[in-house]
Amino acid sequence: MKITKSRLKEIIIEEMIKEASIGDKFQKNIERYKQRIEREREAYKRARELQKNKNEGRMKEQNFEKVKLPANVDRFLNKFVQSMQDTNLNRIRRSAILYKVINASGMSIQQLMADIQKIKKGLKRK
Repeated sequence: MKITKSRLKEIIIEEMIKEASIGDKFQKNIERYKQRIEREREAYKRARELQKNKNEGRMKEQNFEKVKLPANVDRFLNKFVQSMQDTNLNRIRRSAILYKVINASGMSIQQLMADIQKIKKGLKRK
């Protein structure tokens, strides 16, 4: 079967159109993915902003003197603090007391560090 010159031109043009349409589809898919990624980035940024604002509202300054404790805990805490003030404890003994209190509270290290930062801020304000 012999292909004429005109038929060959038609086949070439058809193939070029098919390739162009495939390329267009591919390009459209790329654009859709780019737009999707951009929307997800924006949603992530908005979510981070909301979380940041929520955390800032939670982390406003606290007055630890005004925190209400259960009566039983408050009574023993006052006795404990008074006995610590009455005796001259060296640094190692104070550290041992803090260790036992923190260990008994069952706090994670991360929570402990966060609470220490809050307490430091509270002490600086006095």
